[in-house]
Amino acid sequence: MYELAGPPGKVVEDTGLKGLTIGGAQVSHHHANFIVNRDGATARDVLSLIGEVRRRVHARIGAWLACEVRYVAPDGAVAPASEACGEL
Repeated sequence: MYELAGPPGKVVEDTGLKGLTIGGAQVSHHHANFIVNRDGATARDVLSLIGEVRRRVHARIGAWLACEVRYVAPDGAVAPASEACGEL
C-alpha cells in the first residue's frame, strides 16, 4: 500500500471518506485510519463501514486496504475484519 499510494489513513482521507458514517460507526474526522463509535455502533455497523471504505478505496486506486482489526464471532472464531465484513 505504501509504495502504491502512501499511508492508509492518507489514502482514506484522499478518497474523501473522513466523516463517512454507517449506523453508529464513523471514519474519524481527525485521523481517517480510525473508526469511532458515535452512537452505540454495533459490530455490524463497524464491519459495514470497513467494507464500504475498502470498496471505495479499491475503486479509486485499484488496491485493497489491509485490515489489522480482527472480528471475533459469537462462536469464538477469529477472522480479519476485511474477511468478516462480507459475512454479516
